Amino acid sequence: MTKKNLVILFTVFAVVFTYITHRDKFLIPVKQTQILMDTVVTIKIYGNNKNYLENVLDKAFKLIKDLSIK
Repeated sequence: MTKKNLVILFTVFAVVFTYITHRDKFLIPVKQTQILMDTVVTIKIYGNNKNYLENVLDKAFKLIKDLSIK
């Protein structure tokens, strides 16, 4: 493996490692808690669009409510 390939490999590894360890700083966290099925349910998701994430959480909690009724 050439020196150039090692530098490229190390750079890619460093970027991926930095993203993985700090991804919560790059993305917006959205968290919601409700009491469903006689227990506390908390869902926390990360993304770039807060409105979209809140919509996803609303749909997730609606699905849980629908499942608990059946």
